[in-house]
Amino acid sequence: MFSLSSLSRRVLSLGGPSLRTPAQHVLPSSISSPLTVFTRGRAQLAPKQVKHLKRHKGRIPIPVGGSTKGTTLAYGEWGIRIIGEGARLSAKQLSTAQEVILKKLKILKGSKVYLRVFPDIPVCIKGNETRMGKGKGTFEFWATRVPVGRVIFEIGGVPIREELARDILRLAAAKLPTKMEFINRASPPRLGNLLITPPKPTPEASAAAAAASVDPSIIPSPVLLLLLPIHDFLFALSLLYFVKFLTHNIHTWCLQIYQFSSIAQAPGSNLSENNLLTFSRFVASYPFC
Repeated sequence: MFSLSSLSRRVLSLGGPSLRTPAQHVLPSSISSPLTVFTRGRAQLAPKQVKHLKRHKGRIPIPVGGSTKGTTLAYGEWGIRIIGEGARLSAKQLSTAQEVILKKLKILKGSKVYLRVFPDIPVCIKGNETRMGKGKGTFEFWATRVPVGRVIFEIGGVPIREELARDILRLAAAKLPTKMEFINRASPPRLGNLLITPPKPTPEASAAAAAASVDPSIIPSPVLLLLLPIHDFLFALSLLYFVKFLTHNIHTWCLQIYQFSSIAQAPGSNLSENNLLTFSRFVASYPFC
């Protein structure tokens, strides 16, 4: 790291009196402050701008607050998420895994790859056999801390068969230094190593949900509610009249059968006495006769 003021002093000391800057051309103090020089490639996984190029090492977060954010799919149809223990993934590892997925998905037009984590943490390393002190080491690479259960990659955009998605994400997971899990849209969220399965709804909750889902437009008006008892009374009256009419007709039919049987038993009839006796007993046992 260097500043413009120190650089100008070095140039003046090397060039002699002829290269000295006049007093009226002294650089302002705002420009002479230390500058962070960092160039980022177009396809490089790195933040565009950082306030401090050196940061503390930190620790991988442990999800103990009960939040399951980032553990389910949000954009694609298939994905992988970390299980076992959290890990620190470097930008190079994520780029390699992403290149593997893009290479396999090249045959599917319109397919997309979604990276759910981003390496925005600078990692500084000091050389081997270096004495203690003299500040933090130099910048080495970008990384990200991924807790347990966090989704790393998602693929989608077009319909993808499960067998193909499993094979693609398996190759991508092999490039990462941790254990991965294949998930889909129906996979439950994770809280650390614990799967959060939704509880089964109780009958009371189901009834309450059904009542809440009723469309207000189909609720009857007060006038219809007043007409309902009248409608029920008319329906019961018509049913009673129908039963009375049916009973009367059955009784008339039974009387006609009695008359027929008495005529058939007269001398000179062709019907046998046994058949007539059986038929008469059957008719007499009928409840409406």
